[in-house]
This record gives sequence, C-alpha cells and structure tokens, in this order.
Amino acid sequence: MTTEVVQEVLEKSVSHYQACMGLGDLHESQRISRAASRFIKTEKSMIRDINVKIGIECPQLPCSDKIKNYSSMYAYNSRLISFIKSKIKQNLDIKVITLLSYWVAALQIENDEMAKYL
Repeated sequence: MTTEVVQEVLEKSVSHYQACMGLGDLHESQRISRAASRFIKTEKSMIRDINVKIGIECPQLPCSDKIKNYSSMYAYNSRLISFIKSKIKQNLDIKVITLLSYWVAALQIENDEMAKYL
C-alpha cells in the first residue's frame, strides 16, 4: 500500500510541476514570480527526494495542461497540498509519513508566501 500511495503522490506532483514550470519565469510582479519559482523548486526537490529516499522511479508523464496565471497556480498548489495531506493520513510506513510531512510543510510555506502577493 505504501508504494502505491507514494506512486500516486509522485504522479500528481510531477504533473503539477510540469504544469507550473512556465510560471516561474514570468515577471508580472517580482515578488509573486519569486514565490512561484520557490514553490516550483521546492516541488522539484521533493520529487527528487522521494525518488532517492523511497526508491520509487519518477514517472514520465506527458504534460497535459499549462497553468497560465498565478491565481490558478495558487489554487492548484492548494489542491496538491491537500491531496498529499490526505495520503499521509492513510496507514503508511513512518518513514514515508515523516518524509511527506516535511515536504508538505515546505510546500505550504511557499504557497502561503505566494498568497501574500495575489
């Protein structure tokens, strides 16, 4: 069960990362652009860390949608964070719970920072 849950989290995170990548380079407002860029970098680090520490390969998913603005990214970020939190509540290995909890907190901090500039 743990492997399946982590695989779901990775798939959702990779899809989200690919959809948001273009927003990290926009410069509508420097503050929100930096906040979006930090979220994207944090998410990339999370994906890599899960891959290394849990040993599950990062899925190669086609990018279905690109997010066009920061408000949409913020909402999408919030849904991703809620999704991962719901997965943490499932009966998982303590190592996985600890790892995912750490990354959810990091993502939440960056998403809260983004919210300040919307």
